[in-house]
Formats: sequence, structure tokens, C-alpha cells
Amino acid sequence: SVSNLLSLATAHLRDVANWSHRREMLLQQERGEYRTVRTPVQVGEVLRSLVLVGETVAIDSALVAPLRVDEGVLRLAVEETLINSRRHGADGSVIVRASFEAPMLRVVVENRNRAGAPRLTAEACRTMMQSATKGGSSATSDGIGLSSVDKAVRCAG
Repeated sequence: SVSNLLSLATAHLRDVANWSHRREMLLQQERGEYRTVRTPVQVGEVLRSLVLVGETVAIDSALVAPLRVDEGVLRLAVEETLINSRRHGADGSVIVRASFEAPMLRVVVENRNRAGAPRLTAEACRTMMQSATKGGSSATSDGIGLSSVDKAVRCAG
């Protein structure tokens, strides 16, 4: 139906706009020009929009009302973390937990390791947060990685 086609087109346009905003945000961060913009955001809705079927979102009751956050940074951090969790974790084991205790929003992504996968050492975790050359880029993913997430979160405060 026409309504379904319009909804699909709107969703694609929203994805392109979000990707463009993210790309500009990353470029500004690299140049040291990014300034965080906090707007009222329904954190639970944003997080639920990012998970796949079979993944869980647990939201603290304090997050029922909109919270002033940098939505671009929130989306970047959670999306990149989810990509890594899905790539390296056991299927269906992803849980996104969010809580708020003024002045901090805390978002945690958990997952079980794949069968036989070793636990990461503290050194391996530190290495993952460092900049590295990424391969396999696509039109909407430029291998952002966790080092960019770290920069984004630091810029947002």
C-alpha cells in the first residue's frame, strides 16, 4: 500500500540523516571542534529502537521521563557496542541496561561469550579502545570502532 511505501521511504531517509549526522559528528571530533548538544530524549525508546528481536532492554524506572542527553553520542556508543557484542557474543545473549543517577546516565551492554571463546584480558580491552585501521567499510559503516566511541563519550562529557 502507499502508506507502507511512505513509511519505508521515511525510515530510509531517517537512516541517511542519522548516518550523515554521525559522520559530521566524527569529523568534528577528529578536528577538535565537536560541541555536545543535549536535547530531551526518551532513552528507553532510543535503546529499544537499536536492539534486534531476541535482545533485551532493561530500563530503570528513573528513565520514564525524557532525559537531556546528546542523542548522537548515545546512538553511536550503543550501536558500536552492540555490533561488537553481536559479532563476538553468543546469539541471543545481548542485554542493554540503562539507569540514571544524577548527573550520570549509565548504559551497559552485556552478552555471553561464544562457546569456547576466551575471556578478554584487561590489556586486550585497553587495546580495543585505541585507534586502529579498520577494514570492510560499507556505504553506511566506516569501521568506526570503539576508539571513536571513546572519543565521542569524552566529548559529550
